[in-house]
Amino acid sequence: MKKFLLKSAFIGILTIFSQGLNAQVYPTNVTSVGACDGAAYLADSTYATWTWMSGNNIIQTDGANINNLCEGNYAVNLTGSLIYADTSYYFTITSNNNPCANFGGSITVQAATSPALCDGLLGVALSGGTMPYSYSWTGNGANYTTPTISGLCANTTYTVNVVDANGCQLTFTGTVSDSATNSGNTIYAYPYTTDVSLDGTCDGIVDFQTNAVMPFEIILSNGQTTTNGAFSGLCQGIYSATIVDANSDSITVNFIISNPSNNYNNNTYGDSLFVDSLVSDLQENCQLNYNGIDSIYISSYTFSGNIVTVTWAVAQVDSINYITQNYTLNSGNGVYSLGLAVYCPGKSLGNYFTSTDQIYYNASAGLNEIETIEALIYPNPFSDVLNIQLKETSDYTVSLFDVSGRNILNSSIQNSNAIQLNLNELSKGKYTLLISSKEGILSKSIVK
Repeated sequence: MKKFLLKSAFIGILTIFSQGLNAQVYPTNVTSVGACDGAAYLADSTYATWTWMSGNNIIQTDGANINNLCEGNYAVNLTGSLIYADTSYYFTITSNNNPCANFGGSITVQAATSPALCDGLLGVALSGGTMPYSYSWTGNGANYTTPTISGLCANTTYTVNVVDANGCQLTFTGTVSDSATNSGNTIYAYPYTTDVSLDGTCDGIVDFQTNAVMPFEIILSNGQTTTNGAFSGLCQGIYSATIVDANSDSITVNFIISNPSNNYNNNTYGDSLFVDSLVSDLQENCQLNYNGIDSIYISSYTFSGNIVTVTWAVAQVDSINYITQNYTLNSGNGVYSLGLAVYCPGKSLGNYFTSTDQIYYNASAGLNEIETIEALIYPNPFSDVLNIQLKETSDYTVSLFDVSGRNILNSSIQNSNAIQLNLNELSKGKYTLLISSKEGILSKSIVK
C-alpha cells in the first residue's frame, strides 16, 4: 500500500513538472508602425504569480493575457511555484513587415450637372498609410497633383496614383458621369451647425439641408433620430449622421459641434448680407498641431463654373499649413460665408477645430479685356488718380473690381467724355475697370 502511494505521488509530481516544461509565451505583433495593439498570452498553470514587465517597470500583475502592447521587448516573471525556481520568459512585439498592409482608400465622384457644364469632381479618400501623401492624376490631357480635382466634364475618365511616405502606392480610376442621365436618386445632405455657447454645456444645434425624399429619417451616432432635419441639445464633439429617405436611398455625413475655444471666425465683410452659407465635408488632418493654432483664414480662392476652390491658411506658432477645399455655389453675386471643419481621429484631446470666413463672388470677375467703345486710360500703372478720356460724349457707368471679383467702386457720369477717378485710398494691386454706355462696353486691366 505504501509503495502504491509513493508511486501515485511520483506520477502527480511528474505531471506538474511536465506542465511547467510546457510554459510558453505567444505574442501577437502590432498591426502597423506606431500602433499599440500588440498582445501576449502565457500558457502555464504551475506558478502562483505572473508579473508582466517592460524593462524594469511592472505593467500588469497576474492574468494570462496582456493587451495594448507597443513595439518593444517584454518579459513575464513567474514566481511562487512549489516545485520550480522563479523564472522569466522574454518576448518581443514587432510591427508587421509590410508597412503597406493597412494602406487603402476609395475614389469619390460628383457628376457633372449636364453635358454642357464641366462642373464634375473627383476625389480620393484614404485610410492608413503614412502621411504626407503625393497625388498624380492623368486623363483627358491633364495632370493634377491635388487630392481633389474639379471643373471636370461629363463622360471623362481620370486615373490617380497615390504614394505615401513609405513609398506604398494605390491607383484608382474614376469616370465623371452626367447627373441628368444617372439612374436612381442621389441624396445630398449639408449639416449647418451652431456650436455650444460654453465649454461643458450641451446646447449645440445641427440643421440639415437635404434633397432627401420625404418622409425621411436622420439617425445620429449618439442614437438620436429626427424626421424634420434638425437636432438640438448636442454636446461638443464629432458626430456622424445617416439620412434614409422614402425611396430607401441613404447617405452618411460627418460634422463637428465645437466649443468657442476650438472655433476661429473671420469677419471679412462684416457689413454685408450673406447670399448663402457654404459647408464642406469634414476633413481629416493629423499633421497639424491643434494646440498651437493662432488663426485660420482664407488665403486665396478661384472660381470655375459654380465651383469655388478655396485655400485655407492655418497659422501656427512657427509655420503655416494650407488646406484646399471645393464649395458649390447655388446662388448669384454677393458675399458667401464658408465653413471649414477639420479633425484627427487619432488624437484623444484637442482633436478638432472649426473655422468660418467669407468670400465675395461677382460674375464679372476675370473679365477678358473688351473694347467696343474707345477710350484712353492713363497713367497705367497709376499712383493716386486715374484719367479716362473717351472718344464719344455720352452717359457712362464706371465700375471697379478687385482680383476676387468684389465690386469696390460704382460711379455714374452724365453727358461727358472725360472721367477722373481719385483712387488714393486704393490698395496696391491689379484691378478690372468696367465702363459701359449705350454705345458699348470697355473692360481693361489696370494696376496701382
